[in-house]
Amino acid sequence: MKKFIRQFADEAFLKRWAWLILLIIAALTLTGGSATLPLIDRDEPRFAEATIEMMQTDQWVIPYFNGEYRFDKPPLTYWWMRVNYWVFGTTEFGARLHSMLAGYFCALAIFGFGTRLYDARAGIFAGLGWLTCLQVMIHSRMAVADMPMVLAVILIQWAVWELLSRGSAPTEPKGSHPGRTASEIEVAENEADKSVESDERPRKFSKWFWLLWVGMGLGFLAKGPIVFFVPLLAWLLWRWVFWRGHKQKWSRLQPVAGVVLFLVIIGIWGVPALIETSGQFWDRGMGEHVVERGFKSFNDRITLPIYYPLTAFISLMPWVAFAWWGAVKVRRNWDARAAYLLSWLIAPFVIFTFYATQLPHYTMPGFAAFFLLLFSPARNAFRTGRGEKIFYWCVNGLWLFVLALLTYLLFSQDFGGGMGPTAPLRLVLAGAAVVWLGLLGIGFSFRKPSYGQMIFALIAIWLGTHAMAVGLRATAPVPALVKVFEQAPEGTQWRGVIYQEPSLVFYSGDHWKFYGDVDKIMTEEAFREEAAQPTGTVGLSREWRLEDFAKTLIGQPLEAGKDYTADWDRLGLAPGDAVYLQGINFARMSWVELIIIRPQETAAPVATE
Repeated sequence: MKKFIRQFADEAFLKRWAWLILLIIAALTLTGGSATLPLIDRDEPRFAEATIEMMQTDQWVIPYFNGEYRFDKPPLTYWWMRVNYWVFGTTEFGARLHSMLAGYFCALAIFGFGTRLYDARAGIFAGLGWLTCLQVMIHSRMAVADMPMVLAVILIQWAVWELLSRGSAPTEPKGSHPGRTASEIEVAENEADKSVESDERPRKFSKWFWLLWVGMGLGFLAKGPIVFFVPLLAWLLWRWVFWRGHKQKWSRLQPVAGVVLFLVIIGIWGVPALIETSGQFWDRGMGEHVVERGFKSFNDRITLPIYYPLTAFISLMPWVAFAWWGAVKVRRNWDARAAYLLSWLIAPFVIFTFYATQLPHYTMPGFAAFFLLLFSPARNAFRTGRGEKIFYWCVNGLWLFVLALLTYLLFSQDFGGGMGPTAPLRLVLAGAAVVWLGLLGIGFSFRKPSYGQMIFALIAIWLGTHAMAVGLRATAPVPALVKVFEQAPEGTQWRGVIYQEPSLVFYSGDHWKFYGDVDKIMTEEAFREEAAQPTGTVGLSREWRLEDFAKTLIGQPLEAGKDYTADWDRLGLAPGDAVYLQGINFARMSWVELIIIRPQETAAPVATE
């Protein structure tokens, strides 16, 4: 592996062409299927539609979704998506472009930071690792706010390091001085420590000052206070746990001037937002969507203390297989840089372990530190022991088992029996298997260096993600209703009954009324009045969850976990010519059967009790 890195290119070449190398890799790993894949997560259509409604109302301060305030996130992501829409139109690609660009910019920032910390080769491979990480590949093609926030965290951490180390980080870790005498090694290591502990003060209001505090302001406008919680805990861990005893000149951060600049940046938006909403943006945006989620788990899931270490084995695929090797290397080459990066890596894991809502991408702000540590140069770093080899093959063995399982399902599972089209579902599984194989191939290409294998793996990832997108679009029910929405009379009032997915609002381009409780529907006067009007209805008839499919493995028949057909009969909203449509509900990872009643068919009277 070390020989492979040295043969890759020299320093001058990488510093000149890293942007293009990373751009090509990003194009292969982050863009496949992005224009075809329907909006899958519940937050994706909310962001995408809120931006459209802001454009329709010429609003820049307050996001709206379905005609109502949306307090979930600050406005930076909506602003960026708005620019994308101007250029590419209100499409899925336009909604996702900001995440793809932010993912690529993260790779550039990682390269720049890695070059300053170590050398250009460490930087380029850390950037490559970032772009080929499974969780990064997922969230860099999603219409949400995470990638801009992660970019801000990377820039903040880079700027703080530069300010505290006078803008010139040591170039070699302790113990990595091949060809030098013992006395020369001691002098070099002492100089490395002095580079951090020097009393020399950097120039005030340098570019790193602006990068730190402007980055923090824009990061807050992307996703709120997490942008300073992660760096703050990382700095505390560095100072008091992993690099204690080494004083830092925190005054170099110019906190007073920096906080003023930060408040000005967020105040330009925040003050008008609070005034226009009478303080609701703070009460609900912070109180409900930040504080309450810390005490109430997502979808009532069980909170597990080891959730994030476990999910890291998937999120950091394929590179987590090298984690043992990386840990040994860091321990043998411990210095201020390793301590700083390790503090940064651990910080989001610590924060979100005590946060009730647990989602695997929450720890992504620390992933850049993982790759910088993993690819940091060190003497004899590639001599692996028995423990590293056992860990590597155990992890890859689990992934190979998953690949074998996907292959088995692809060729053995019967997707007929009324459970949707066979070809698209097989295409989704085939694409997933190809992506999985590509990720494994990238990992293997580093263990036994091979340019050809890496290129093949990157192409496989693009082809696999595109195949998955095509298959998922063919099985997504709401995009299939676009023609129904377009053919509806102008001014049609659409309503969702039991089925309340936000994607209905985006793909119809209309505001919806949602009814989630059948008993409430029976007694709600507004619903009964709408039944006499030309109103379109989309409702949930039946739903099969993963546990329902799992029962078939022990010989039980496949039955819908939720069946509302009797309720539809009771409501009197299911005429004989109603359309039924099946597909995947991505938000709940379930298979659903929808009932669609076109506007001209909704004049049937509603039964009352």
